[in-house]
Amino acid sequence: MRNKILLSFVLVIVFLLSIGCEDKLIRLDASLDQEAIENYILDNEEKFFSITAHYGAEDTLSANDIGTISDPKTWWREPLDVNRQISINIVNDSAFVTISLRNDGVFHILEIDTSAATDSVIHYQKDLGDNLLSYAIFKRYDGATSHRGWRLESVTGAEVNSDSVEVAIDSVRINCESYEDTVLTDPWVFFERGDILTFGAEEEVYLTLYSSYDVYAYFHAKSRGDHWRRWKFTETKTTGVWGEVWIASSVSGVKVAAFDVLNKYTLDNETYSYDSNAWIFPYRVE
Repeated sequence: MRNKILLSFVLVIVFLLSIGCEDKLIRLDASLDQEAIENYILDNEEKFFSITAHYGAEDTLSANDIGTISDPKTWWREPLDVNRQISINIVNDSAFVTISLRNDGVFHILEIDTSAATDSVIHYQKDLGDNLLSYAIFKRYDGATSHRGWRLESVTGAEVNSDSVEVAIDSVRINCESYEDTVLTDPWVFFERGDILTFGAEEEVYLTLYSSYDVYAYFHAKSRGDHWRRWKFTETKTTGVWGEVWIASSVSGVKVAAFDVLNKYTLDNETYSYDSNAWIFPYRVE
């Protein structure tokens, strides 16, 4: 009897230990899955998550060039401290991802000073604080080895708001051969990875941006030669409606485009704070 009691005790201990080990394995497996998805996003090999591409001075004119354009002023954003957070919720073979980003930096403005005897360039700097948010859905495929089988299924655009945001984009419209008349009213609409906006190489695209605020409107994307550029929308005869023509890149692949509005006072008033709203969408050139 004594041996039977001892054997039963040992079996209970082994059972409890096996449960504990299994729980640790499950937790370890989940941790590895989250790491795999996070690396997929950070590596960004397929360019679906290039949501900070509109930062920097690459698509602006230099100080020596601003006097040659009709608008004697240019600007760019300089990120100095970027903090990205990736939240991953795994449910069976699906993972729901939220990407949030905080960017602190400098908003630069270059302006021709026409009041001086000889035109000179004035350089204004303002504090920049942006908050970015986007979403994605991943699915795990059995038999796949890359990133532990996790693959991007759907992705949204991103929205970027400044700290003291007062302006907003209401909607954007796309007219071209690929999209006869498409209106986007939400930057967080989900696109399946194969169904993101897709244009032909060097396709001519007519863009319309709607905003009920007093803004300057811009568009950032790659154009011929796959060069990153920025276009300034022209306000139409209808208040709150801006238009521009974009020639898509000549190079195939996944890229991003940003619709961007700035409070007019941000550019026109030296002391007014940085005030901006942007919608960013992934797209494909075939």
